[in-house]
Amino acid sequence: MNGKELSAWNLYPAVDAKDRISFLKVLADDCFRAGKFEVACISFDALQDLDSNEDFAVGLKSSCIAVFRSAVIENEKTRLVSGKCKNALSKAISILQARFNASDLKNILPPIQKWMRSNVSMHDIHV
Repeated sequence: MNGKELSAWNLYPAVDAKDRISFLKVLADDCFRAGKFEVACISFDALQDLDSNEDFAVGLKSSCIAVFRSAVIENEKTRLVSGKCKNALSKAISILQARFNASDLKNILPPIQKWMRSNVSMHDIHV
């Protein structure tokens, strides 16, 4: 990744239908490896729309957990969570809730929500 992961994501709608899965696989994997977890998350979510491959579900959950981990690390370093990080975390939670049933998330969402209640101002976040 060269710091242009959002630009790459914005190219997705113009990608030919037959190439979309390959495009998203590369984008999701490269973003995950580069620590660009928000884009990895939305890329794995889009992959789930095209193919219900279990690997994509695992990638999506892992990306969302990594977004949470990034928020925890930011909080530990600065004692606050930036608006950008709050929005990424909120989006990741929304994607998880829309994509999976509650039993699939029983070990993922409760710890995230508990941490958010303790560490994130909730006036602009809907969990």
